[in-house]
Amino acid sequence: MKTINMNVAIFGKPEYKDITLEEYSKRWTDHTSQIAWLPDTPEGMEKYKEVKRLVQELIEESFNGLWKRQNR
Repeated sequence: MKTINMNVAIFGKPEYKDITLEEYSKRWTDHTSQIAWLPDTPEGMEKYKEVKRLVQELIEESFNGLWKRQNR
């Protein structure tokens, strides 16, 4: 299972931990889920679903890039 080492502290002293893609993804999807309140039409909901899909792709790309850099 791939993990990356990153600072998981929100405030204060840095705290580094190995985290999985699932844990990394949760940090970002918690933020992006806030836009789910915006759509108020079926068309808007389709746009939200597309944004959500694109964000997930970006999360995976970012995680894999960090993993590659940390495992050179």
